[in-house]
Amino acid sequence: MSVLERLHARYGPALEAELRSAVPDDGTLLSRMVSYHLGWVDADGRPAAADPGKRIRPLLMLLACEGVGGDWSAALPGAAALELVHNFTLIHDDIQDRSPERRHRPAVWVRWGVNQAINAGDGLFALAFRKLADLAGRGVSPETALQCARILAEACWVVCQGQVADLELADRPTATLDEYFGMVRRKTGALIGAAVGMGVLVGGCPGAVAAAREFGEALGVAFQVWDDYLGIWGRREVTGKPAGDDLRERKKTLPVVWALEAGSPELRARLAEAYVADVGPDAATELAVRLTNAGAEAFTRRTAAEWAGLAGRLLGNLPLRPEIRADFADLIEFIFSREF
Repeated sequence: MSVLERLHARYGPALEAELRSAVPDDGTLLSRMVSYHLGWVDADGRPAAADPGKRIRPLLMLLACEGVGGDWSAALPGAAALELVHNFTLIHDDIQDRSPERRHRPAVWVRWGVNQAINAGDGLFALAFRKLADLAGRGVSPETALQCARILAEACWVVCQGQVADLELADRPTATLDEYFGMVRRKTGALIGAAVGMGVLVGGCPGAVAAAREFGEALGVAFQVWDDYLGIWGRREVTGKPAGDDLRERKKTLPVVWALEAGSPELRARLAEAYVADVGPDAATELAVRLTNAGAEAFTRRTAAEWAGLAGRLLGNLPLRPEIRADFADLIEFIFSREF
């Protein structure tokens, strides 16, 4: 059993119940779109058992809470809020990237159009902070609940900054590795850092919040770098997206940014040419081969390993129970080696 399966077995049923309690079952289109995106219903509102995603962020919060000696069940509203915020960003991200699929199904914007998908994302954002307020009813002090709200709200702002930077890079012919890592720290690292920080806070260890967020940010960068690898070289039957999807969407992911900065003049010219036109399946395959031959695939793997290694070192700064520390170490390994 993988570490993710173990954590889902430990926390999953309670987390699922908390998430479902956050979404009104009122028969409205807004609730149906949200429930569809979360994998609970089909497009017509009938019960379904679609891929719900990995739930990494809420699992990290619950694990961190338990790791510092807290009652993980008290952290459930915060964990659910994190997952709802994450899914708000995914719906909007799919719109902005024109990604047609999410978790092996048509994205919300494909099913209901861009305008309604924006509403679905906004609805998830609202539900997240409404659910976060339930922390105060689980034995969490008002001061701690307020601090969690501040951490999550700040993380949302930073994530939005990261998305703005991502779109800015996409519109430019070139990008640097420094710009890439600045974007990823915000777009992915901030929310994962918030998850671990909120976990130790609710667990009763406010002095460890800064170290927890630093660890989570490094873990988030490792996660995103590996996502960039899967976005070009992952298998569709596992990732739920077509192979080379990031190239077809002309994203400035790490392999492409590295090639634009360190690749041969011929490769840089070919990428520049491709990224001002529509990148079809054949062109995406050709570019993936070129990137592999140039060393971009190896560089991306090596960079993911480096960030995973940094996360492992930062893990040592957290006052965790030994068995929970081992779970975190297994999660680092999972994030670096996963296929989806």
